[in-house]
This record gives sequence, structure tokens and C-alpha cells, in this order.
Amino acid sequence: MAPYSIHKRVHEAGAVAYVTARLMECTFIAIGIVCMLGISTLRQDALSGTTAALGQGIFDVYQWTFRIGPGFFVGVGNGLILGWLMYTADRERHRRGDRELDNRVARKTAMPR
Repeated sequence: MAPYSIHKRVHEAGAVAYVTARLMECTFIAIGIVCMLGISTLRQDALSGTTAALGQGIFDVYQWTFRIGPGFFVGVGNGLILGWLMYTADRERHRRGDRELDNRVARKTAMPR
């Protein structure tokens, strides 16, 4: 949540999008972890006839969650949204810095009264 408070100064909707992408990534990772725990439990407690098919299905869900979560949402959240927020913040900082520089130059070159 710390990045939200920092990036909302630049663009609030972008900050919300970034936090949402990170939460979606964490959700998919949690689903993958639960799938691995399910496979572990299935190997210990399931009946012999259902173990292979059910275990393969849960393992496929695990693989897809890690492809979508860290694979896709990291690229969107960290790559695109965070990159855009940082670019916008830097551009805004330079724009404000140029105005401050112009004001300093104007004060130095102003004629004394």
C-alpha cells in the first residue's frame, strides 16, 4: 500500500490500477499455493483410483495460476503501470523544476529598485 500513497500524488487512477494489479498477482500466487497444498493432501489421503486424474487437474490449475499471476500481472503491474507512473512523475518534476529555475533566473536578473 505504500506505493499508492506515493503515486497518488502523480495520478490517482494510475496508483489504484497499480495496487489492483499487484493484488491480482498476489491472488493468483495464493491460488497456486493452495493447489500445491491440495496436491500434497491428495497424495496422502485420496483413494487410489482418483489420485492421478485429480492430481493432474490440480497441477494444471497450479501451472496456469503461475503463468497468469507472476507471468502476466507482473508485466502489466510493474512493467506498464509502474513505468508509466514513474515516467509521469519525472516529467512533472522536470516541469516544476523548470518553472522554479525560471523564477530564480528572473529574480537574479530583475533590476533593483
